Amino acid sequence: MAAGCLALPRQQTAAAPGIRQPGGYRQVFADRPFIGLVAAEQAFTLIHLVLPVAMPIYAVRFFTRHLGRTVTEGDTLARRASA
Repeated sequence: MAAGCLALPRQQTAAAPGIRQPGGYRQVFADRPFIGLVAAEQAFTLIHLVLPVAMPIYAVRFFTRHLGRTVTEGDTLARRASA
């Protein structure tokens, strides 16, 4: 994704000498490849933050629903799956 963003052609406009170019967030948000890269990075980070919390909850609910029992302390999911 990053290589694709960097490989896309960008339009460069030359400013007249002595004229200050406008800057700020408008210019940042106009840079579509950069915004795509930032969005991809944010999604990647969000997944890595949510996965350690959501996956154990899903696993407990899955094994509780399919085995009809709850996972207790000292009881591993591998032993439950083989039962």
